[in-house]
Order: sequence, then structure tokens, then C-alpha cells
Amino acid sequence: MRVDMDKRNCLPLLVQRHRQGDPDAARDLFNYYAQRLSRLAEQYISRKLGGRIEGDDVVQSVFRTFFRRCAGGEFQIDSSAQLWQLLVKITMTKARAQGRRHTAAKRDVRVEQARTAKRRASRNPSTACGLPGHSTLGRLR
Repeated sequence: MRVDMDKRNCLPLLVQRHRQGDPDAARDLFNYYAQRLSRLAEQYISRKLGGRIEGDDVVQSVFRTFFRRCAGGEFQIDSSAQLWQLLVKITMTKARAQGRRHTAAKRDVRVEQARTAKRRASRNPSTACGLPGHSTLGRLR
């Protein structure tokens, strides 16, 4: 079953089919929501983290959680609006958690960027003091 905008009312039925083990239902739900959820996740991910994590990464995690918990009967979904609200909430929570994870002390992207800049400067003495050609000047004297 292919889901399109006219079949929004069928989305709760897809959830029910997923609970019954229908793999096509999971695929259809993912295809219907993934792109919008990815754009939403990217709004909550710092641009500095862009190299480490993207909206698609968050969405993969969202659907793993959703499908696992849905199969366990944790959700009562009666409408496409409820399903969308649930997926949005999971997405925002996961995106924020990933942001916290990647800015934790040991993983902080800002610290890594500073370390990288420091290593580059130590390899190239001319840029270490901020003067172009500084190392050449020292050799001429």
C-alpha cells in the first residue's frame, strides 16, 4: 500500500498493520514522514554539529524507537494528527539529546575544533605567530 496525502486517514491503520508484523506498513510510514521529520530535526541540530550528525540520523533513531515501542503496544494512535504529534515529539527529544551528547565534555565539537586549529598551527610555524612568511624571515637573518 502506497501512502499519499489523500490517504492520511489510513495512517492509524498502517500503525495497526505494523503492530501485526506487516513490514510494508513500516516502510510506508517511514516514507510518508521521514523527509519532514528530517527537516524538523535539522532545526534543532546546531550548525557546528552538522559534520557529525544530520537530520536523517535523528530520523533513523526516531523510527527505531517508534517501531519498537509501537510493537510493544505503548501507543494508542487514533488519528494521523496524533501520530504526527508523537513523531514530532520523539524527533525533537532525540535531536536535543544528540546535541547534548555531542557537546558533552569529552565529545564537545568546539573543543575538537580548537584542538585541530592548535595542531595545524604547531605544524606550520609561519601561521603560529600570525605573520605570513615568519619562518622564512627567521632563516634570512
